Amino acid sequence: QIKEVTERLADKGIKLKVSTAVAKYLGKEGYDPHYGARPLRRLIQEKILNSVAQLIIAKGVKDGDTVSVGLKNKEFTFDVKKRGSKNVLFKEKEITEDILVS
Repeated sequence: QIKEVTERLADKGIKLKVSTAVAKYLGKEGYDPHYGARPLRRLIQEKILNSVAQLIIAKGVKDGDTVSVGLKNKEFTFDVKKRGSKNVLFKEKEITEDILVS
C-alpha cells in the first residue's frame, strides 16, 4: 500500500520516505483479518495521504521536494525538504489546524 502511494507521488515529482516506525504502526493498527486491506488503506489515507495533500496545497510542496513521514509520541510527523532549502517539520495536528484556519 505504501509503495502505491510513493509511486503516485513520484509521478508528481515528490519523493515520499516512510520510517520503519510508521510502517510498523500502520501494520499493527491497520491489520484486521476480517476486513482484509481496507482498514490499512483507510489508515494510510487518513494519516498520510490527507496530510501530504494539505502540504501540497497549503505549503507548496511540489516537484523536486521530499516528504519524510515519521512517528513521535504516536503522532505522525512530516519533514518537508524543499529543493534547495532547509527542512521544515510539521506535526499531523499542525497541518490540519493550519488548513482549517487558512
